[in-house]
Amino acid sequence: MDFHYKCTECGSEYPIEPDFMVCPKCSAEQRNDEPLRGILEIVIDGNLPDNFEIFDLLPVEKKYFPAIPVGNTPLWRPDNLRRNLNFPNLFIKDDTSNPTGSLKDRASFLVSAFAKKYGIENIVVASTGNAASSMAGIGAAAGLSVTIFVPKYAPRAKLIQSLQYGARVIPVDGNYDLAFDLSIEYSRKTGALSRNTAYNPLTIEGKKTVAIEIYNQLGEIPDFIFVPAGDGVILAGVCRGFLDLKKFGIIDSIPKIYAVQSAGSCAICRALENG
Repeated sequence: MDFHYKCTECGSEYPIEPDFMVCPKCSAEQRNDEPLRGILEIVIDGNLPDNFEIFDLLPVEKKYFPAIPVGNTPLWRPDNLRRNLNFPNLFIKDDTSNPTGSLKDRASFLVSAFAKKYGIENIVVASTGNAASSMAGIGAAAGLSVTIFVPKYAPRAKLIQSLQYGARVIPVDGNYDLAFDLSIEYSRKTGALSRNTAYNPLTIEGKKTVAIEIYNQLGEIPDFIFVPAGDGVILAGVCRGFLDLKKFGIIDSIPKIYAVQSAGSCAICRALENG
């Protein structure tokens, strides 16, 4: 299998190496008042083995992944909820059984493997909670040093969890955007690998594994999938997983995928409403 980056804006292609997080051409034209320019996606070419495993669809060889059980999470049949909602075929994909309790372990798992492959010893991330504890825990299992920039208002329990895993936690007197900017600057100055979502393309690739597992566990594609969404990277990962399965002829169509956001944190909804 061959994997490479492709810019979603100009179409330029790049190798999947630590030097590339965004397209150098398009990001050079970045302005402060606009969304991130030069976002890269991972393109897969080649023939998928008949008895493929999920690692065959990831851009890092299996031998580099830490020996920790990420993924293969339960697909529950919630009988009471099925009756109460009158949805007899409802399933719940339970990623709270991942090592640090969230789906974000899937992204941290792949980012850690990528760091091991290229001999990178430090990973940096900006987070308000789950991504911080996820990267701290998975990074510890991989023997990596993890630095986390967090707004001071981040949940105390998540900060304690990150510290318990041995991460270096740097509180930021500001919002997530400032923590993000500081983490990127830290990455540039120290050579640490950024695990920031909506920046490192590997995070979407890691999260796509949940879609492949859902198909494997059901033996077919579901009609609908409802995905909790913040910045939309999990949503993008779920879509990517089913698109990969369709590309290689394993499925014929893509399920209808819905993003679900809380009223208090609905950036995607606001963006759609505002055009």
